[in-house]
Formats: sequence, structure tokens, C-alpha cells
Amino acid sequence: MEVLCEKKLESGENLTVLHWCSAEKAPEKYKNYLMQSLGADNLKRNFYAIGSWRAYFSDVLDGVYYPEVTDHFFFAEVNGEIAGRVWFAYSGKSLRGNFGNVMTEEKFRKKGIMSELMKYCMDEIRQCPVRMLTCATGSKIAAASYKKCGFYSVYDTETGVLCYSKEEPFLTEAEKVFRPGKIKEIRPGRIGDQFDCDKFLAYTPEIRKRNYPYFGGPAASIEEFRSAFQESLGGRGVVFTALNEQDECCGYAFGVLYHGMPIVDFMLHPAYAEDGRKLLSATISAFREKFGFVPFYMGYEGDVKKNQVVGSVRHELQTVALFKPFLL
Repeated sequence: MEVLCEKKLESGENLTVLHWCSAEKAPEKYKNYLMQSLGADNLKRNFYAIGSWRAYFSDVLDGVYYPEVTDHFFFAEVNGEIAGRVWFAYSGKSLRGNFGNVMTEEKFRKKGIMSELMKYCMDEIRQCPVRMLTCATGSKIAAASYKKCGFYSVYDTETGVLCYSKEEPFLTEAEKVFRPGKIKEIRPGRIGDQFDCDKFLAYTPEIRKRNYPYFGGPAASIEEFRSAFQESLGGRGVVFTALNEQDECCGYAFGVLYHGMPIVDFMLHPAYAEDGRKLLSATISAFREKFGFVPFYMGYEGDVKKNQVVGSVRHELQTVALFKPFLL
């Protein structure tokens, strides 16, 4: 851990800002803090997703995934007690990543702590090799704060998807990466794929602005590539990534035993829909080989492109159930 700053707050309390970066193993104090704090600010969030985040950060703070991914945490301590944190991480291959996990513990709020953390975090972002960081927020206050630090709204909205780019804007890069073409390779998913799948592919207009939620039924609880990958590490599933002719992640599929239910689902950029059978078939086959039985798929009526891909492998599935989405 590197001490970046020691100063007195207006309250007279002592503030210390610390920086941790993989592959160093973090002290247990910070690992225990994250496990306890994660999700405490959002009780409505999918607890399944919170569990997978805890699993990810537990491994990260032990230096497990470096150098495939590089993670940075900035911690604030007030009189020796952890008061908040900011995080970003990125793929060693694509240099795209995720910014987030921004939190000031309740009793330490309105003391200027987050401003201090963001100052040092942005300094590191500008200096390190990362090319692009994305995040999504529903908070106007948070979005405005990130924009002051150099993030911009991908879709020109007050909230939603935000991006920090050192090179081309998000939409310009996405247009170049996902040119119509073929799937070049199907391979087992890797931890470094999470940022390209969850924070780049999933934020493209073709995915983000669909008429239907991308995952339906039990698969909606898996939520992201990262969650599916954690399930595969735990021996409860398989996950595969599709690479296009630019060697970029253009989709992924997972088969998971979700509370004992064998489910399969996938996310694929529509520019590669005609090749989607390869991705889904490889995942179903690996699931069957691992667990000895065939998974089922649940999706939405009217989700034409996705259902066409599923239809091409229907004979390989146990069941295909289509239903109408609930309107809230």
C-alpha cells in the first residue's frame, strides 16, 4: 500500500489517502472492509450480483488475476478507520476497463473525502496504460461529479453510461470494433474479457437500446460476464467468449446451474448474429460434457434476432421457453 496523502480535515480529524494496485497482496484489513461494505449502499441490488463482486474482489486483493487484469483501489482513512474507496480496473489486452465502486461510508460524508480520493484516482488514470474506462450511474449528482473529472455521457444524457477516453470516443471505437463480419474464434472465457463484454459490448447502442432486456428468466440473475465467470470458477458453470475478425470480444455465452436449474444464455452483437450458432453450440456442448445433462433456455417472445440464434440450436437444448416481458 502506498500512502499518497496525510492531512487534517476541517473537523480536525486526520485523513490518509492510500493506493493499492495489483499484483501486490492487499492487507487483510482492506479485504475484510470490502467484503463487509459491498452492497451495503444498495439493498435493492441483486444479491447474486453482490456475491459475485465479493468473490471477484476477494481474488483481486490476493493478486490472483494480475497481469490479465490490473486493479487499482484508492482508500481513505479517517483517524485510522476506512472511510471510503474508489476503484478502477482494466484488461491487459484491450486496455479497456471499468471505473466504479465509489463509496463514502455514511458517518464520514460531507467532509470532502471523495474529492480527495478522486483527485488521486484521476491522476493515476491519466498516467497508467488504460485507454478507456466506462461506468453507468442513475445518480445525477454522481454523473455530474464524474463529468467534472473528464468523463462524458456516451448518449448525451444526464445519467446512464459515462466514459473516459484517452483516444477515440466510445461510439467511434465501437463502430470500428463491431464491423459486420464473422466470428473468428470461440474459446473459454477469461477474466480479462469482463471489461470488453460488460463495459464495452454491453454499452453499445445495439445492446443497450434493445427493445427487450437481454437476459430473461433465471439467467437475469447472472447479469454479466463477470458473474458467469465466477460461476465457472466455482465449478457451477461454463462460459465461452466469441472473438471477431478484429480479435475483439463480440459476444459470450454461459451455461450455469442456477439453484440446481441448468440454464444457458448469451449476449452477442447483432453484427455477428448469423454466426451465433457457433457460440451457443460450443457452450451447450461444454455444459453437457461437464454436468451430464442438457440446459434449457428462457427468453422473450418477439426478440427476433436472439430467438433466431436459439432456434438454430434448438435440437441441442432441453427446452426453449419464450414469454412476454413484465411491464412495470
